[in-house]
Amino acid sequence: MNNDAENKLAKFEAFLADTDNQTKEETLAELASHGVRTEEFLKEVQMVVREGYSKRLKQIAEQERAEACSEKPKVFGEIMSLPREAMLLLIQKLKAGEFGPELQQATGARWRNKEADHVTDEELRSWLEDIADMTN
Repeated sequence: MNNDAENKLAKFEAFLADTDNQTKEETLAELASHGVRTEEFLKEVQMVVREGYSKRLKQIAEQERAEACSEKPKVFGEIMSLPREAMLLLIQKLKAGEFGPELQQATGARWRNKEADHVTDEELRSWLEDIADMTN
């Protein structure tokens, strides 16, 4: 950017920063007194704001679509927040076949020689996540 353009930009920024007690009309009048074509300026500002807003909405929508596509369905809910009792209840339901015979068989194989007292919460969560992955 050349010095003249930098000077104009600096003056414009200083002006915008110093409009605290002015009405919109006073601000526009002062801009006009400095040679700014206010109608064109306002149209340009509105266009820039509208384009920026539209672009941001598109970005948000794309991000939400990407997250929705990449997010696995949570068959058992949010496993990381389940207390131990809820995880053990879920395992009982799996053993009983409430989630289908395939998961019932996997549960039976996994828990054949296990006792709930000897399994940590982390192991329970990890195993339930593995079982949930089998449903995808």
